[in-house]
Amino acid sequence: MDVSLTLPLEELVRQKVNSGQDLSGVQDLSGVQDLSWKIALGVEQADKGEMTPVDFEAIKATGRKQLSQ
Repeated sequence: MDVSLTLPLEELVRQKVNSGQDLSGVQDLSGVQDLSWKIALGVEQADKGEMTPVDFEAIKATGRKQLSQ
């Protein structure tokens, strides 16, 4: 599988390989890469005014409900 990493993530993988550390968490780095891409996309959309209002109270209520369970 080929994965393109940002330079900081590539350096992290290189350090783990060089030190002999377990690389089982490296698979999770693709999730970080994906999140980074999504954040960049969101910033770009916000810069263009392509935003949707967010109901923070509803988000907090959902989080509180999940925590109480």
